[in-house]
Amino acid sequence: TESIRRSARFVVEYFDGPGLLRSKWSVDTAYDWLYPRMSFTTWHLIVHELGWTREEVIARTVESVETDMTTLGKSD
Repeated sequence: TESIRRSARFVVEYFDGPGLLRSKWSVDTAYDWLYPRMSFTTWHLIVHELGWTREEVIARTVESVETDMTTLGKSD
């Protein structure tokens, strides 16, 4: 949905603003990578079919974004 698209773009731009987006990512490619990971279909599969809690999904998603896309805690 449009709100998920806007949220994904906001997250990428939030990290890009202060220069925290890793150099291998442009804003557009990071957005392209993040948006499908935030989809309702993925959420439904992980929570309802695989039995993860909402909290687990949120924590792992945030951890994944920080590790994959940002310089937080990692050298580029």
